[in-house]
Amino acid sequence: KRCQRAPPARQLKSGGVISRGGTGLPVNLIRALEATSATNLTLLLNSLRFIETYAPRLFAERRVARVICTAARGRGREPSLYERQIRDGSLVLELVPQGTFAERLRAGGAGIAAFYTPTGIGTTLIEGNKMR
Repeated sequence: KRCQRAPPARQLKSGGVISRGGTGLPVNLIRALEATSATNLTLLLNSLRFIETYAPRLFAERRVARVICTAARGRGREPSLYERQIRDGSLVLELVPQGTFAERLRAGGAGIAAFYTPTGIGTTLIEGNKMR
């Protein structure tokens, strides 16, 4: 769906969280977000890859503090702004398996405060982590 305006972005304040699910990219919403003065943002995304293309100021001005996503690969040989910020510690990245990400969004929307997912059970990925 194409929308010419994005009023929700204007309502976002510093410290806000914006979630964008699915495989599309709401370019108008992202650009409207960039036009706000909001800082210390948390983005919940499937992929971080194209956000910098459509809203470079969000990262150039270090307005994003945390990203929770399922993929964070850059677009080229040179590290992107967000990749450099992840490396220098100024941007917190939480990589989440796709199913867990989807369930977190669903549970949050349904008002479910916590849930259990058996991701990693029986693999070396969970060594040293608390088992339930």
